[in-house]
Amino acid sequence: MKLPKGFSPSEGRSSKTHVLKLLKNIYGLKQAGRVWNDHLHKGLVELGYRQSKVDPCLYYRKNALLAVYIDDCILAIKEESELKKAIKEIAEKFEITDEGEVDEYLGVKIEKQENGTIKIYQPYLIRQILEALGYNEKTKAKNTPAVSG
Repeated sequence: MKLPKGFSPSEGRSSKTHVLKLLKNIYGLKQAGRVWNDHLHKGLVELGYRQSKVDPCLYYRKNALLAVYIDDCILAIKEESELKKAIKEIAEKFEITDEGEVDEYLGVKIEKQENGTIKIYQPYLIRQILEALGYNEKTKAKNTPAVSG
């Protein structure tokens, strides 16, 4: 950080005897994450969300669930109209981008099935584990359970 104009030892202010106080948090500092989390928490509470006592990264309000990981969020609401309303409210408080329906989040693949269920799996982690165990694409698979005999 550079000293601002007007700050000079000739005016009786020395860099050895005075300290600069940041009025706004700077991205990348150690405390930046904590400041962002406090800002997000206060904003969500003002919108009527409550923080889960079990998982501090989960907020809820009526029919809405909001999962937070740093600055990425997933908002889950059953009714489309309520979802749009909630996104609009959050956008008034924070600068956001709506990425639409989630298909991947933090390395977890998420697929909505035709019967209404949701399938979640971690193909990258599975591939990493298989490679660590010495399995690769050329490894021949066997049916499980194997045919007896």
